[in-house]
Amino acid sequence: MTDAPRPAGAAPTLEDVAWAAGVSRATVSRVINGVRNVDPAIQEAVRQAVAVTGYAPNRAARSLVTRRTDAVAPVVSGAGAAGPEEGAGPAGEGGFTAQVFADPFFGRVVTGVVTISGPLDLSAGQERPAGFRDALAQHGVSRAPVVEGQFTQESGGTAMERLLTEHPDLDGVFAGNDLMATGACHVLRERGRRVPEDVSVIGFDDSSAASACRPPLTTVRQTVEDMAAETAGLLLDRLAVPDRPVTSVIFEPVLVVRDSA
Repeated sequence: MTDAPRPAGAAPTLEDVAWAAGVSRATVSRVINGVRNVDPAIQEAVRQAVAVTGYAPNRAARSLVTRRTDAVAPVVSGAGAAGPEEGAGPAGEGGFTAQVFADPFFGRVVTGVVTISGPLDLSAGQERPAGFRDALAQHGVSRAPVVEGQFTQESGGTAMERLLTEHPDLDGVFAGNDLMATGACHVLRERGRRVPEDVSVIGFDDSSAASACRPPLTTVRQTVEDMAAETAGLLLDRLAVPDRPVTSVIFEPVLVVRDSA
């Protein structure tokens, strides 16, 4: 092979790697794209040549050959999704980027404490009030009235209207997210109920709505950044080792105490 000249400062090419490794361009391409029936000694020579030349694969061109973009965007359905978090790290030749949406997780009858849930066809709409019921059960309360909302401020207000009509003696509300809790606070003020003196209100998410609410909401914060980073790491591990056992990680929420409860 001959060392074909290239412009100064130009990015290394497959030809450069092939010349440095003493193999053909096609062989370099097969090694970089993970074709398995290549002699191990040749694979090592190509890897060393890649390191010496500083070659980085053209991901766009590679995707045309492999029909893979090496970009993964898991999408979790649900109106309560907190928003995207990004995590990036190397994964084989050319690297890998994962964009993760965090999806948000997680005796006697009493009428003093009520719940506004999210849509009950979503996991967050079911699991958040379920966690609330579990906490009540630990204090000897078997159940509490629940009205379904839609994770919107308007639906929280509508649910609060219904709960006040059906349970006028209520003194505490747990809402499945901060927007519904904010809607509940508006209706309580309109009905002449003071928050928290007459009725305590607790939200979920610790979103910007919690700080903007009057009074500022006591709420449950999810460690979204940590969850997104861990999810990206698990995804990268699975792509690197497809038969890796399934791993579950449970994050502890944090109660943020403000003025509504």
